[in-house]
Amino acid sequence: MKKKLLILSFSNINSDARVLKQINLFADDYEVTTCSYGKKPERAYAHYEIPAESQYWNYSRVQLILKLYKFAYFGNAAVAEVLRLIGGQKFDVIIANDIETLGVALELNPINGVLVDLHEYAPYMNEESWRWSLFVSPFISWMCRVFLPKANTVTTVGPLIANEYKQKFSIDTLVVTNATDYHDLKPKTIQAPIRMVHSGVALRNRGIDAVISAVESANASVTLDLYLMPNDSNYLNELKKHTENSERVFVREPVAYQDLVKVLNGYDLGIHFIPPVNKSYEYTLPNKFFDSIQARLGMIIGPSLEMAELVNKYGLGLVANGFGIDDIRSSIEKLSVADVALWKANADKAASELSSSAQTAVWRDAVTEMLTKFAG
Repeated sequence: MKKKLLILSFSNINSDARVLKQINLFADDYEVTTCSYGKKPERAYAHYEIPAESQYWNYSRVQLILKLYKFAYFGNAAVAEVLRLIGGQKFDVIIANDIETLGVALELNPINGVLVDLHEYAPYMNEESWRWSLFVSPFISWMCRVFLPKANTVTTVGPLIANEYKQKFSIDTLVVTNATDYHDLKPKTIQAPIRMVHSGVALRNRGIDAVISAVESANASVTLDLYLMPNDSNYLNELKKHTENSERVFVREPVAYQDLVKVLNGYDLGIHFIPPVNKSYEYTLPNKFFDSIQARLGMIIGPSLEMAELVNKYGLGLVANGFGIDDIRSSIEKLSVADVALWKANADKAASELSSSAQTAVWRDAVTEMLTKFAG
């Protein structure tokens, strides 16, 4: 009989690339149940959908101000829904995605323990907002102090974020990057104009408007297509309005993640500028970076530490001097067809090494160890 594995996430699971990798990794060997927002993923054995109106970020303001953190956490609508939906069930292992799910995962008391996967450096995730820093950050830090030591295994997305958790919470953290599954593709031939592409979430603090302004004003033969998830629908509508008469920048309809890399393969260059407005963004090594590699694209990026190291090591593209409009424009104006062709060829050479197989093995090995070491 297969062991029972619960994958718990407070995201829309069908557009969360990292969680989908977990499902695909374990679906063949385990009875995988998922609990999240959104409909049942294709490879899940069973699924429990958290109602959209039960928002995980909606905590009692009074309780946060008074630092009644335990009451705030377990009084949260999403946490309560998880306990209502699956509180009577027993799982061998739970994979909890992000710190917000860890408390309820521990409450469910799986037989062999909990693996928590931290997608961000949670305590400083929105530190650019003074309200968030004043009221929410201490609450997140409380979760980390109280819940993380009770997890059997902790993983996160990159070495620098792992080091932050070690320094602040004395937690040993394994690294599983956001590497994309290997795709057997080849670079497409480049013809002017150079076709740039950006995929990701529509959030105001991602600086997408700066990229658009730089592309529009650059003295270069380029176009830019944007594939954006409507995380902030107001901001997405602003971007659409901004570009509705553009001859260079086009907002396209979002693409299902399983189809994204093949769509990206038709372009020449990924453009990834994520301003370091908080610690997580400073250390970012996102899905879109690895998607570009599997799509056999070159890339231009801001001087993000983790991304820049890999771009320079493998010759994948150009690292700009900064994140401002002038920095982005200057990088675009340096582009040549020959350089982009070389970067695409280098992405092709690195695609296997930088694919997900070696990374997701960390999760697989950790769960295997938990099933033996932490037997109830």
